[in-house]
Amino acid sequence: PTFTALIAVCTRAKWWTRALGVFNEMRTAGVTPDVHTYQWVLKACAEGRKRAKAAQYFGEMRRAKIPPTVGIYNSLLGIYRRSDETPQGGGRV
Repeated sequence: PTFTALIAVCTRAKWWTRALGVFNEMRTAGVTPDVHTYQWVLKACAEGRKRAKAAQYFGEMRRAKIPPTVGIYNSLLGIYRRSDETPQGGGRV
């Protein structure tokens, strides 16, 4: 929870690079991210317009069998809203 809280603070402060750095530190430390962590990480990706990174993290989340929430989908939609691009694959994310 401490890593997730720090990621959230960084994301809210628009320090998306730092938020993603903390996420990497978290994984290096062997801490397993949960759905709340991924939601903040995806919000950080939206802030930084890092669509490819968001897709990577979303894929990791799915492989870890963490079910997406409405908040996760909203974060993903935020990436497309900020990048003025639409999702590929018939509008599915």
